[in-house]
Amino acid sequence: IVIGVLSVANAALRVHFPGNSFIIGEQITAIVFGIIQTIFAILVFVACHKTKSALMIPMLVFCIVSLVVEALMVIACVVSIITEDAKRDTFINAAVTWAISFLITSFLYYVYRKCYKYLKDIEISRDFVDINERA
Repeated sequence: IVIGVLSVANAALRVHFPGNSFIIGEQITAIVFGIIQTIFAILVFVACHKTKSALMIPMLVFCIVSLVVEALMVIACVVSIITEDAKRDTFINAAVTWAISFLITSFLYYVYRKCYKYLKDIEISRDFVDINERA
């Protein structure tokens, strides 16, 4: 839902604010999207840590990398907005940014799905144990 809302906001900015305003809007949307992704990654890591999941170490590495990339992106976007170097944004740059965002989103979806399945299996096994203990 969040990804869909941000995508629609990004498309609306592209249609209604062509030129430099769109690029600034796109950068702000990218910052918000990256922060939300990072928060979700940290929450999944915490869930994996509490359940002793095998995904804990990959999620820790991903959280660290995500935080570093997000910090660099925020700095780059703020500098670009302040200096108005955003006019040089090209189609290739936009395509590369979209591809990287798509890969990160795909990876997060895969990890979330695995974590959800793992947590669901744990709940089912706990319910099964509770039923056996009551009997």
